[in-house]
Amino acid sequence: MKLNQYQERAVESLRWYPSWIDATTGLVMGLASRAIKLMDHFRSVRDHNHDFRKEATKEVLGDILWYTAAVAEMCHLNLEDCAQTNLDKIKRTYPSGFSMEQYMRHNKQRRASRCR
Repeated sequence: MKLNQYQERAVESLRWYPSWIDATTGLVMGLASRAIKLMDHFRSVRDHNHDFRKEATKEVLGDILWYTAAVAEMCHLNLEDCAQTNLDKIKRTYPSGFSMEQYMRHNKQRRASRCR
């Protein structure tokens, strides 16, 4: 399934709120809560030696995808354009491919430019 097809099907279940900002804020809060749930799972795997739960992870990633599609829809964006924009940004930021060393250098440069 293509991302735009997923987006079309996902928003069929979208509950509409009285205002755009209420709807979008609620969706972003849902997205954040699911991301936190995913973070908590991985933190418990790392810090407490809990088992990695593949199916639960897949379910939460699906929730994150649904919320992302819904927010994109509310902002009149489509997921395929968002995905392409992200890949283009990654290519500009890491022209020879991602490495932790480049990531650290890039973030250090970004922090330094904000302090000026």
